[in-house]
Amino acid sequence: MRINDVIRLFCGSVAVYVVVAACSGKGSVSSASADDNQNGSRLKVQRYVGSDGSSFTAGLYDSQLGTPCSYGAASDGSIRCLPMGSPYGPLAGAPLFADSACTEYVVFSGGGAGQNCSVAKYTLTTLSCGSDVYQPTVYTGSLYARNPTGCVAAPSSDTKGQTPYVLGTALPPSTFVAGTLTTDS
Repeated sequence: MRINDVIRLFCGSVAVYVVVAACSGKGSVSSASADDNQNGSRLKVQRYVGSDGSSFTAGLYDSQLGTPCSYGAASDGSIRCLPMGSPYGPLAGAPLFADSACTEYVVFSGGGAGQNCSVAKYTLTTLSCGSDVYQPTVYTGSLYARNPTGCVAAPSSDTKGQTPYVLGTALPPSTFVAGTLTTDS
């Protein structure tokens, strides 16, 4: 190792030491911003905890609604902690409906034929200006499908062994905790 390399290494080490020492003084980090993972009165931080003592932040949990959530745009344009994911969707093939006018879609929980995965409490539909959130309910009525002549009754075998759900009315965005995106200085 040449003398210039030794001097650079020494100076670099001193510089790092000075920065660390300066930053470790009392009052240099405000207690409010020292922890990025703070629980609120309703939103709680979820963590994966390893058997070796490791910990990793998994996301947020809405303790009032009993569901994981993440921040995103709601249909009113505000940023809110909206329920995560949705195992609901139409079956492969033609969509089914809960009404004879074929306007109210029937959705199904995820999984293959004959498999009803655990059903999420909420599902989202994404619009150009944000997401609407619904609380699906089991549908036991007649099913309908569109064909070239209009909307006709569909046989129950069209559900492929899965439980049908209807979305109902969108929940008001105010149901979900509002948030503000900030940038630390």
